Amino acid sequence: MEKIYKEKSKISGTGIFANSSIKKGEIIFSVKGKRVRSSYSPYNAEHGHRWLAIKKEIWISPFRNNPWWFINHSCNPNAGLKGIKTVVAMKNIKKGEEVTIDYSITEDDPYWEMQCNCGTPNCRKTIRSVRFLPEKLFNKYKPFIRKFLQKSYFENSSR
Repeated sequence: MEKIYKEKSKISGTGIFANSSIKKGEIIFSVKGKRVRSSYSPYNAEHGHRWLAIKKEIWISPFRNNPWWFINHSCNPNAGLKGIKTVVAMKNIKKGEEVTIDYSITEDDPYWEMQCNCGTPNCRKTIRSVRFLPEKLFNKYKPFIRKFLQKSYFENSSR
């Protein structure tokens, strides 16, 4: 049985929602798509918004029917990444709840940013790559951040 389904989201456009309860640590789906190699640039930051960073300047551009295409950002996410492209529950997710991820844990491009529409009490308003995450959030998300992004955080942050 599929764990998720697509539906209109209060956050933005179409989102993905839990078909049934999903336990913390449970695999939700895998990102499938085409590998893209491209340098960091303002153009790519604007036009590669659905890409998932898997190495420095290498992304997965998800297939149009893959759930990654529809996963929305939240500053209070319930999903994260394990390994290169496996989306897992960071906490228990209730049936009918929207599955969200903090886009900052998926991106290293210093040019990338977006305005946030999540509406959570802790909304950061402007979302940027992992290197700009507040230290407290980085530490909270660390188990769900790929090693190359963790390295980038420490090399490029102003901590």
